[in-house]
Amino acid sequence: MDQRFKKLKILKNAFVKMGYFIGNPKLNGEYFLLNKLIKYYDFFFDIGFYKGDISYYLRKKNNKICIYAFDLINLNQNKKNKNYKINFFNYGLSNTNNSKKKFFFYPTRKELTSTKKRADYNPKIAKNYKTLSKKTIKLDKFFKEEKINLQKKIFIKIDTDGNESDILFGARRILSSKNVSGYFEYSIGWKNHKKKLKDLFYFLKNLNYDIYRMTNKGLILMRYFSALDENYFQSHYFFTKKKLKKLGFKKKRIISLTSDKKEDFFI
Repeated sequence: MDQRFKKLKILKNAFVKMGYFIGNPKLNGEYFLLNKLIKYYDFFFDIGFYKGDISYYLRKKNNKICIYAFDLINLNQNKKNKNYKINFFNYGLSNTNNSKKKFFFYPTRKELTSTKKRADYNPKIAKNYKTLSKKTIKLDKFFKEEKINLQKKIFIKIDTDGNESDILFGARRILSSKNVSGYFEYSIGWKNHKKKLKDLFYFLKNLNYDIYRMTNKGLILMRYFSALDENYFQSHYFFTKKKLKKLGFKKKRIISLTSDKKEDFFI
């Protein structure tokens, strides 16, 4: 192999180990996290359900947990959802209540559906879209309407191609609970929405959350926010008020990308 490609491979592997550039839940830490934690929770919120892979995987692991799923598009999987005991809602969550929000639907690439036009894909794909609209509400209002008890332990997963921060901004009341944890995707979709990871990081920190970047081997504690973190690399972030040692994690120390001090790594 050409030496240049060897160096590129080494560099890519280094990024992957730190939790970047991975979409597959088997590799990006999603399944690792769910396997480790989901036994502790009563409710699971799958926001950005799409084909339901995460919820279906979760249901096989935990038959008792109550699952609520949300997506702007409905792939006519109601029968399957019923068999898996999943409560599916064909509307959006955001930071506003009872409003109609425009979204962009790509018939040939349904997974690209977003509330902002995609500027990060091949123009041949991005120009073939339909503009539709759906109701959106705050997660806070949904909890109130469904009378979900915040004394229960709640886990939230958000993968909405750039709208993740608005959904969490619309959940301030429930995030004030000590029983809510979850994770969200960060990617180039945030740039389409003109959103910043920094703003969500400090929003969660002000609500007393610890934030971790997810990898397929464990969780890296983000002690602070660095300018290098605002990179739009596909990555996932876990937030919780729970102490990870009480959830069965062990702590190691690893080299930091942004500091001369080592980072806490939980496996």
